[in-house]
Amino acid sequence: MTDDHKIVLRERSTPDRLRYLSQKLVEIHDNLIGDASTNHRGTILGIALQLDWMAQAAESDSGPNLTPGFVNEPGSTSEVLPAEILAALDVPPYLSTACDTALRVEPADVPDAVGWARRLHARCRLNNKFTGAPCPCNCHDKEA
Repeated sequence: MTDDHKIVLRERSTPDRLRYLSQKLVEIHDNLIGDASTNHRGTILGIALQLDWMAQAAESDSGPNLTPGFVNEPGSTSEVLPAEILAALDVPPYLSTACDTALRVEPADVPDAVGWARRLHARCRLNNKFTGAPCPCNCHDKEA
C-alpha cells in the first residue's frame, strides 16, 4: 500500500470516515493474499465489516430525539420533554451523574482522587437531557 497517511479512528468518527477505514482495511487484506503472512487476513476483513456495520448504525441512529443511540452533546436540549409534560411531573432536583460521582470521589482515600474528580466534573452534560434542568454543582461556578 502506498498511502502513507495515518488513519485515525475516534469514538465519534463519521460514517464516511468509518467506511474509508473499512475500505483501507480491505485493501490491506487484498495485498496480503499473495503474501506468506496470511494469518491475520480474516481478522482484518472482520474488522472492515464491523466498521461498515458501525457506519450504517451511526447513520440510522442519527434520527429524531428519543431514538435509541441518539447522541446528545453536553448542553443539548434536543430531547427535552414538552412543557405540558414537565408541568405534570414532580421532577427531583438534578445533579449529573458525573458531578455526583466526582463529589463522592474527591474525599475518598485513593490515589489521585482530586484528578479523577476533576475529570469526572469535566464530563458533566450540564443539563438534564429530558427536563433541561441545569446541574447545580459548584464546579460549574468555578469555570465561569
